[in-house]
Amino acid sequence: MYTETDVREERYAHLRIRKRRCERTFTACLAVSALAGMIELLFVGSVRCTALLGNNVPLGLTAFAANFGILVILLLGICKRNRYLLGAALIIWIFSCLLSMTLHAPVTVACIIISLMTSLEWNTLRHKEGFPLFEIPIQEQEQQECSIDLTARNLPQAPETDAMQTDSRHNFTPGEMDSI
Repeated sequence: MYTETDVREERYAHLRIRKRRCERTFTACLAVSALAGMIELLFVGSVRCTALLGNNVPLGLTAFAANFGILVILLLGICKRNRYLLGAALIIWIFSCLLSMTLHAPVTVACIIISLMTSLEWNTLRHKEGFPLFEIPIQEQEQQECSIDLTARNLPQAPETDAMQTDSRHNFTPGEMDSI
């Protein structure tokens, strides 16, 4: 028969698995977006911005700032697990694509979208009972053990047997050791 703690521990086990998946996804997206972001957004973006810079200086500087902003906000959003920062990185990417009239940085965009979905999952986990450890607290476990011990000690006394009744009829005289 399942007790409340067994059901709760099983639910916590599922939540711990979901949390581990989110952490692994964040770690992978952080590594991939840092590497791909440096390549795609800074090098390719810089070449594209330099081409725009030759034609139009403010447009080129704006495109470079947008590309650099995407990378910084993306990395910061992944580290903080903040869906608003990740959404801002996606909006800046859309702005940058509209500015240059091309779709660029596909790996970075994939990392943004995956991180955003994982961040939404993380946010739901944050509001679950037991976050971030998803374990029954030690104090609660000790209280449950104490309550179990108290119920075992408060059992009704066993009826006296004949041997105990005969011992109680003997008159004992106190000895020297009884005063200690």
